[in-house]
Amino acid sequence: MHSPATSREPLKVFHDGFDRTAYFQSPQKPRALLLLLHPVGSFGLGMVKTGKWVQDDYAVLAPDALALWSEKPTNPKTNPPVWSSSGVSGIQRRASAVPLDDAGFISACIDEADARLGQSLPVLLVGHSNGAAMGFRFLVEGRHRARVVAASLMAATWASAKGDLSAAVMFSSGDGDPIRPWEGHPGVPLPWFLLPQDPVELTTAQCVQTLGAQETAWQSQALGESVEARTNRSGRARLVALKLLRHGHVWPAGQPLPAELAARMGPNNEAIDLTALSLQFFAEELAASEIQSAVAERGPSVVA
Repeated sequence: MHSPATSREPLKVFHDGFDRTAYFQSPQKPRALLLLLHPVGSFGLGMVKTGKWVQDDYAVLAPDALALWSEKPTNPKTNPPVWSSSGVSGIQRRASAVPLDDAGFISACIDEADARLGQSLPVLLVGHSNGAAMGFRFLVEGRHRARVVAASLMAATWASAKGDLSAAVMFSSGDGDPIRPWEGHPGVPLPWFLLPQDPVELTTAQCVQTLGAQETAWQSQALGESVEARTNRSGRARLVALKLLRHGHVWPAGQPLPAELAARMGPNNEAIDLTALSLQFFAEELAASEIQSAVAERGPSVVA
């Protein structure tokens, strides 16, 4: 059995005929495993840095997607890393004949993280854009989906969003997002990898109803002047939809955005820190899950 990891150690997993990698870091006694799924054109380490995800209580696992044409060198603009989230995202992989099972790859990364940690921790999932669509796919069909306590998914496509979720999920998108807007649109070209998007048939605001939420049970609240929140439930799972006001497609982490990126990705509202909101959401759901586990282990009480 591996001793607990205390440094940044890359994971290497052979899967689907490819040598694949993931960023991994853990404190001495992690409470849970943060699973980060990056957007198109990025990598696991980029997701870690952009969102400022290194925390004292959590191990961090950030797998790397393969390039769109997997047999060719990766290039962020012409051959970017992209998750095979077919069925949830409009992105279809253009690769070699080898079928790619990214849900299986992510599960294999979790297995390797378990081995290094010497234990199986609850999973907290974060996904952005194509990574959010991949995160939804993992919640529905991933081998370790039952271990996911909560997920924060930003700017995903919900064209085929179907599934019975046991995890609490926080969906979010910006009202100024030119790629995945809150209210949806008929689809726009993505110039950095030259593929059109499918129409956004379901908006972020509507996707939770597709997952079985009660349409009349929404509760609304404002989180400051930059975020509108609506909450609901799907079975026992809590669902939260966040409308990020005056914000575009980039993950908002309360920091400035280069002008060139803002021109392509929409406005950046520095007052929004989605990482902080996600960590608060995770802490609440993890505490509730730990209480439920303790009650289950103790068994039903007997009243005389």
